[in-house]
Amino acid sequence: MQSLTDRQIKAVQLIVDGAVQSAPKVEGSYRLVKSQSAEGASYVTSSYDCSCPDHTYRGHTCKHMIAVRLQAVLDASGSVDVQAPHTTNGRMPVAEREE
Repeated sequence: MQSLTDRQIKAVQLIVDGAVQSAPKVEGSYRLVKSQSAEGASYVTSSYDCSCPDHTYRGHTCKHMIAVRLQAVLDASGSVDVQAPHTTNGRMPVAEREE
């Protein structure tokens, strides 16, 4: 099993912290994602585009884009309770359905 990258871990943390809009509120499929490092800043993000410096200047798939992809899966699956990430064994955190 492949371990998570730092970017993936930070993306999960964005979701756990509630930094990703749960539904697109910006034109198209874009969501606002709060910055973890710049207080009060948010980035306009989709699954394939982001206004953050990591994506804009380096072309990387950034943590914000990964978080938007994960949030879309969570939104599509209904109500879930996301646990804090467990990074010691390299596995994704557990998401359980509320019943």
